[in-house]
Amino acid sequence: MLEMMIVVAIAAVLAAIAMPSYNDYVRRGTLPEAFSALGDLRIRTEQFYQDNRTYVGACDGLVSPRSFAVTCALTATTATMTATGRTGTLVAGFVFTADQAGNRTTSIGTPAPTAWHTASTQPCWLSKAGTTC
Repeated sequence: MLEMMIVVAIAAVLAAIAMPSYNDYVRRGTLPEAFSALGDLRIRTEQFYQDNRTYVGACDGLVSPRSFAVTCALTATTATMTATGRTGTLVAGFVFTADQAGNRTTSIGTPAPTAWHTASTQPCWLSKAGTTC
């Protein structure tokens, strides 16, 4: 019986170590959803602007990816697209933005893991904890 308890304790310790690493791996695999959605949307808004000489209406029919809510703030001469991590997902707390000039920003707040908070706001899209632009 003692041997069985030792095996269970060892398995629990290994699981406690492995789960955060696995969650970070899944999180890093989900971030490209936002990058792809914002990149495609930026191209679409620029094409709309070339045809209409305004950004207003460029995001009509917008479809968000599974883990992010994508929104647009549009005026006649500016477009800002935002992908916000959905509540209840591993990317909750992540906010990625892009604008008509090609500027990219990452903002990371709660409930994102603390390891990501070391670079809470950066002028690029971060895809890994502890990195900066």
